[in-house]
Amino acid sequence: MVHVSIHLCHVHTYFDTNIILRTHYFVFPIFELH
Repeated sequence: MVHVSIHLCHVHTYFDTNIILRTHYFVFPIFELH
């Protein structure tokens, strides 16, 4: 059960990081252009 929780937490962190990186790379150039 603990292993599953750690795995889910890891996956959740991975997706959060991916979203943050994508948001940064899509939003930052927009601010650079304006």
